[in-house]
Amino acid sequence: MQGLTILKHKMTMLVMKLATKILNSPRPDMFVGPDSSLLLCDFIGAKPYKSILLVTDKGLYELGLFESVKKRLESHNLKVTVYHEISPNPTDKQIGVGVKKALEVGADAILAFGGGSAIDAAKVIAAGMKNGKTAAQMVGLFKVGKDPAPVFAIPTTAGTGSEVTPAAVITIPEEQRKCSVGDLKLIPKAAALDANLMLGLPPSITAATGLDVLTHAIEAYVSTLTTEEIRERCEYAVSAVFKHLPVAYQDGGNQDARTAMSLASYQAGISIAEAAVGYVHAFAHKLGGKYGIPHGLANAVILPHVLRFSKDKIEKDLARLAQIIGKPANADAFIKAIEELNDQLDIPKHFEDLKLSDFDEIFAAAQEEAMSLFPVPKYMNEQQGKELLSKLVNV
Repeated sequence: MQGLTILKHKMTMLVMKLATKILNSPRPDMFVGPDSSLLLCDFIGAKPYKSILLVTDKGLYELGLFESVKKRLESHNLKVTVYHEISPNPTDKQIGVGVKKALEVGADAILAFGGGSAIDAAKVIAAGMKNGKTAAQMVGLFKVGKDPAPVFAIPTTAGTGSEVTPAAVITIPEEQRKCSVGDLKLIPKAAALDANLMLGLPPSITAATGLDVLTHAIEAYVSTLTTEEIRERCEYAVSAVFKHLPVAYQDGGNQDARTAMSLASYQAGISIAEAAVGYVHAFAHKLGGKYGIPHGLANAVILPHVLRFSKDKIEKDLARLAQIIGKPANADAFIKAIEELNDQLDIPKHFEDLKLSDFDEIFAAAQEEAMSLFPVPKYMNEQQGKELLSKLVNV
């Protein structure tokens, strides 16, 4: 049975590889640097839109961080409606409410303002308002159908890269799972990487989102769909994370470090848009859906363990990445450097909520996602998956 599953997975990956050669992923127009978010607003204002739905999360809404963006859009005679009911793990119901709101106000474009959750939600709202489908009906690959409403993005964290990717992660609470909606039509039209909006980010969020960047870069680097261009982007992102993330963590007001991390997130985002991710994300999605563990934190804890499992297949790749960050050219040195970076950023080694009794459910969900969507360099069986999970339990 495992052999048949692997064969089917290889066929799926072959189709994806052919598709990536035939279909070029669109690249958003990018505005980079302090106050670039306002330049993006001017860019939007020059288009024939009349009504914008600004999608953000509750925390940012309460801080009022979006107000300068809203005012800039309104200066172009745009009607701006703020929808702020997005949680850290956006749910299918929240997206449904967002679709209803967009239709009520006659929105002809969406502006996402926030972290990956707000951007992912905005993408699926934009699709739902045009195709009449629920978020759950779009889960999987190429199920969006009609072209979404135009989406623009202003990320307030340097992490998910969602401003350049064709994927959106949603949560279905009743099923305790996170799932992906994947379609090239979801890629935003333009985005702004504005370091000024990231200066007040708390250290814990800085760390988790920054390590999400690292995970993206590494998983795209070792993907069976990787290319030389992708590898160059990933090498840049990995180097930037090791150099600038500790600075941003210790000094949240360091504008240079924030800008560097936003660019690393962008490069890693382009990389996973074309080469996808792997087992780290597959496990992280299930753990996030079941226990509410923040995505970047889940990735950070899981990453060294997946790399050790896959090491014999990706040893040369990891050795090269070790060299890039100034370590001895071997895989173990690179994995150790990741663990040391995790320690430096106060990342825990275990998940307090993870239970042995949930292993079957977690592995089954992670394996299904990995084997249906992700070009992993090494396949995992049930015993190996449960052994990996056992290392994440605090006993």
